[in-house]
Amino acid sequence: MTSTEVLAGSVGFTASGPFGSNLVGRDYVASGVPVIRGQNMSGRWVSGEFAFVSEDKAKQLSGNLATPGDVVITQRGTLGQVSIVPAEPYARYVLSQSQMKLAPDPTKADSLFLYYLFNDEEQQDYIRRNATQSGVPHTNLGFLRSTPIRLPSVQDQRAIAGVLGALDDKIELNRRMNETLSALARTLYRRLKNEVASEASIYEYAQVAYGAPFASAQFNSHREGMPLIRIRDLATFAPEVWTTQRLPRETVIEPGDLVVGMDGEFRAQIWLGDRALLNQRVCSFRPKNRVPLSFLWQAVRVDLAFYEQAKTGTTVIHLGKSDVDRFTTPAPSVEQLDAFSSQAEPLVAKLVANAQESRTLAELRDTLLPKLISGELRVSDATID
Repeated sequence: MTSTEVLAGSVGFTASGPFGSNLVGRDYVASGVPVIRGQNMSGRWVSGEFAFVSEDKAKQLSGNLATPGDVVITQRGTLGQVSIVPAEPYARYVLSQSQMKLAPDPTKADSLFLYYLFNDEEQQDYIRRNATQSGVPHTNLGFLRSTPIRLPSVQDQRAIAGVLGALDDKIELNRRMNETLSALARTLYRRLKNEVASEASIYEYAQVAYGAPFASAQFNSHREGMPLIRIRDLATFAPEVWTTQRLPRETVIEPGDLVVGMDGEFRAQIWLGDRALLNQRVCSFRPKNRVPLSFLWQAVRVDLAFYEQAKTGTTVIHLGKSDVDRFTTPAPSVEQLDAFSSQAEPLVAKLVANAQESRTLAELRDTLLPKLISGELRVSDATID
């Protein structure tokens, strides 16, 4: 049975990050107690590159600590972010000023269930509707405590979290596998590069197309027209805007095309999303003359990235057409390219298959989530093989 309750008192203890002046940049040190910031809230578990404070500073902020099992929720900035504090490698964390936490009473609530509950679109919409939008979007601890939630029995919570967690576990396994496949492809390319003495223009191997300046006034979020790939979408393969505007055909991207962001952090991605359009400051490289995609991907990913970073002296790139015009790659013989392709192309095929499977699993998870939480669907009817 699912009941609707107000979160305060029904689930566990809540706390927020410190007052602004109590934690500032000069408090950060090279090692110590990690601080949970927005960049550490990108998935189920708090993770990533941390800033740290000293043990003494952490003691001063004892009322602003998070420990394993706590559910951390962003209260300022990118609202809707939710993550769980993992069991390791740290015993405790300091909340930043932009985060708040819920420490569940294990007799009443399961941490993983709460993670999925707060990621349900209904709950996310509640957060958006009730947030203060003036200046930086924000909410507060009082809002969290008054949030209405649907709370099944703890046994049912764990069962629901188990079903959804199994899907996310497989997605995470695919992600780690793809990191390994990507590293192997890079190693094969560098080995090939060491065997090749000559170079050729990138135009010997690829057709390059540049995105167009689509009018933001014609963007929509209700999926009318075609999705538009912006630089921010390269990391997720999930465009957030659509457009009905018609621009040159070369801006159309198909699944499997190689797409590169031209500003910011360098990304050379095999596009694994749906058919879409290229926005300005994003370009595509399409193999020609039977050039394997694996070779083109690595040439751009390794050599163009190195070229850009050497030019700018930083990992932040500003890639232009003139840079592409000057860009050269190794020029292997037909035999060398065939040998490379025989090893690298299966890696790319597996990488693409894993990513497509993960997209399907994510869609299934997102379909099941609201139905399981609302009680519309029973766990016994949603068992994942």
